[in-house]
Amino acid sequence: MESPNKGIEMGFEKLALSKTTHAKRYAQDFKIGKIMVYLILFSSFFGVFFYFIAAKRNVNKPFWLAMGILFGPFALPFANHTFRESLYT
Repeated sequence: MESPNKGIEMGFEKLALSKTTHAKRYAQDFKIGKIMVYLILFSSFFGVFFYFIAAKRNVNKPFWLAMGILFGPFALPFANHTFRESLYT
């Protein structure tokens, strides 16, 4: 014969399971948030880097700030080409 408290016991098992899945989801969200913070810092670094280089070479500073933030290290070859041309003009 089945226990009269079987439904209650299954409810507690579901509750315990849902708490662990919430904890796992929180851990995933925390990792994603941490990665986003690193990406923002990385992009900001390149934005500031290109801004100071552009200021030194007297080219469009806001443009190179935006390019540094949007493209990060991938903007470096274009910046190198542009900054070299600005030296000779």
